[in-house]
Amino acid sequence: MRKKKLSDAEQEEAGRAFGGTWNRFFPDLSKRYRHYPRGVSHYTTASGLLGICRTNALWATCAQYSNDRSEALYGAEIAKGLFDILDPYERSTLGVSLSFVVGRPLFAPPHIREWGSLDAFTVSFCKSKDLLSQWRGYGSKLGFEIRFSGMAVGNASRRRKTVSLQSDAMLAGVWAKIEYDPKVQKNMISETMTRISNVRRELEKDPYFDVFHAPMLAHLALIEIARWVHSVKHPKFEEEQEWRIIAFLNSAPTAPLPTRAAGMEFREGQHGIMPYVELRPNDGKLLPISEVVCGPGAHESLTPKAVELLLARYGFSNFNVTTSEVPLRPL
Repeated sequence: MRKKKLSDAEQEEAGRAFGGTWNRFFPDLSKRYRHYPRGVSHYTTASGLLGICRTNALWATCAQYSNDRSEALYGAEIAKGLFDILDPYERSTLGVSLSFVVGRPLFAPPHIREWGSLDAFTVSFCKSKDLLSQWRGYGSKLGFEIRFSGMAVGNASRRRKTVSLQSDAMLAGVWAKIEYDPKVQKNMISETMTRISNVRRELEKDPYFDVFHAPMLAHLALIEIARWVHSVKHPKFEEEQEWRIIAFLNSAPTAPLPTRAAGMEFREGQHGIMPYVELRPNDGKLLPISEVVCGPGAHESLTPKAVELLLARYGFSNFNVTTSEVPLRPL
């Protein structure tokens, strides 16, 4: 009969066995996501621009509170197309994970409940500049496009001129280039499920499988599936050429409330209160803001002047402030 609880030495031994197998199929994030964009834009309101400058941080919003929750549902629908060709274990793992990702954990096996799920926190960027589709989203409000040069996440970069974004609350964070092709999207999640199954097959004969490997595998599989869900969008959005920072917090829903809330900030949003985390440069550096574009409807001289003063007030330099060339009148 297997032990219910492992000693410290046994946990260490089981952890080495699991890590060695997992890393063969899922290399370290810094190796899998080495590339990040240079020259991307984050569109925001005047309030967002003020907050970013004052805090010297990007606000990664909990994905379940984002403006369009249909994005996660889109990914779930693509993944559900695999159910007929997956084995029972893969189908169960994918189905339960998707229910957590889209905010509908209607049921879960004990090992999922024990380890919990992690909310994804995201920041979106566009590779394209001065986009009509982005400005339209602001309606009567004046929007701003903040252009950034090189930014990495976590420990993914060692380049001297690249700023690395960090958060004490972050377990893992990566840049993801959004995929718009449904065939490629399906291949991505199919490959992920194959790798998860391969990890299970190699570990299931290990004496620590039930008490250590199975719950750990469920936990990490959930993160991998969630990362994929937040890396795909409907083809109609391809014009945006979006990149996204996807971060997971170092806590689970089963943890005490103070632990789960540690590192979070809160702001007003469409659902009343919106959780977010601040991602800021390490070593006291400033965000690499290279340009701010004042959206359609901005006063041709007063708005750019105010933005220049704002950036200078908080120590930013070597930036340009321009106005949009899109002929759009705010509603």
